[in-house]
Amino acid sequence: MENTHHHSKTHLKAVDFFLLLGILISLIATFVSCISLVFKGFDRIMPDTLNSYLSINSGVQNSLAFFIISIIVLYVLEYINKKRINKNKEYLLIPLRKWMLLSVLFVLGLVILGDLITLLKYFLSGEVTVRFISKVLALFGFSAMVFIYYFHVLTWDNVWSRHSRKAFSYLGILVSILVIVFGFYLIGSPKTQRLIRIDDQRQTTIQTMNYNVINYWQTTGEMPKTMADLDKFPGNDSYSFPDQDLSIYTYKLTDLKKRNYELCTTFNLSTDVIKSYMDQSGYVYKTSPVYYGATDIAISSDANNLSWDHPAGQYCFKRNIDIKFYPVYKKDNL
Repeated sequence: MENTHHHSKTHLKAVDFFLLLGILISLIATFVSCISLVFKGFDRIMPDTLNSYLSINSGVQNSLAFFIISIIVLYVLEYINKKRINKNKEYLLIPLRKWMLLSVLFVLGLVILGDLITLLKYFLSGEVTVRFISKVLALFGFSAMVFIYYFHVLTWDNVWSRHSRKAFSYLGILVSILVIVFGFYLIGSPKTQRLIRIDDQRQTTIQTMNYNVINYWQTTGEMPKTMADLDKFPGNDSYSFPDQDLSIYTYKLTDLKKRNYELCTTFNLSTDVIKSYMDQSGYVYKTSPVYYGATDIAISSDANNLSWDHPAGQYCFKRNIDIKFYPVYKKDNL
């Protein structure tokens, strides 16, 4: 009877198996998203001109979202696991449990090895040395924390005191909070991100309006007098965001003879602020000329005509149609 009772107490139940499996999956997700977030942060802080065409903002958002969810799930599952251990210490002696925990470390080791190979590949391709060293140190630092913690789990009462376990748990929570704060530092608050998206939408609409003015001129040989002329012209592009309030946009013909005009709207943030939350070259936020075809190389020879930078608040883009770049279409070409 005693042997039967002892065997039942050390038997790994289905709930324990899936609990450990959940810890394995959430740990890997937490580690990968954490490393990805930190690496992208280093890319932002220490930019490499070779990668200036890459947008990292959406990657930071994805990594931060994955990290927040996975770390919460991991801590919840670890809390449940700890409660079960405190309730039945013989649970620690189950061989399958130790095999599963060892598999956690094994899979994590493969992930670390893959990250090291990728880092070395970029370094050999000419990545900035300081950034490479920072990423390697971060990788080893986070890896050491995970391996030390799970070594403590495997040796529960043999090596670690109760106070040591608690201190290490608090350290893990502190590091997690710092990583999340770092992520929000990179992308800004959700409110800031919404303002950036609104300004991006308005930038796109303004550039569509600009194309429509050019198209109106090339098709008719005349400048549109009002905003209504643009909206009613059948050959013009429709707006990408038709549900927005178009009353915040204005078109002003300032000089009919010279074909000077202004396109105005209101922005929440300045271009400089928006770029600080985007990639290093500003390619996410459309401040360079918008291209609608091979012939749309420039709006005029005036360099100021090529910029879509703007301050916060009401702003008017001064534009001019240079007939050298945008001649009127011949009727037989229409």
